[in-house]
Amino acid sequence: MLLIGKLNRKFSVLAFTTLSGIFSIMCALKGEVWTRLQIALELVSFFSACTAFDILLIFTIELFPTCVRNSATSLVRQAVVFGGVFGPMLVAADRRDGISSYGVFGLVIGCCGLFAICLPETRGRALCDTMDEEEHKEKAICNDEGDVLA
Repeated sequence: MLLIGKLNRKFSVLAFTTLSGIFSIMCALKGEVWTRLQIALELVSFFSACTAFDILLIFTIELFPTCVRNSATSLVRQAVVFGGVFGPMLVAADRRDGISSYGVFGLVIGCCGLFAICLPETRGRALCDTMDEEEHKEKAICNDEGDVLA
């Protein structure tokens, strides 16, 4: 929360989802060294995923104009709830082979974070109220300070 005003949204989401994915996949690996570190790996993975989700919600609010912002935020929240439905099924499958839940969680989190690369950066950008404003803003060419050039 202290750095959210200074950090790049795209990079933050990508970094935290990648970190969470890597540490979750490391939890799926078996061995004496990994067994001792598993709780630490799980905690880093969990907190990285939670932080990425928090940044993603801020990112979602900034991406959409006011007229559709509530619907967009609700859809993001619904996707999280939908994912929560499948979590217990993966944990139950993990009891059989011991690798399913961490491997699937790691791959899904890591791959979903890659989609943030396709989104525009929103830090420091003014929020739009209507879809027309958003469309006109996307057509305008801006420099790094946010000044409209064309």
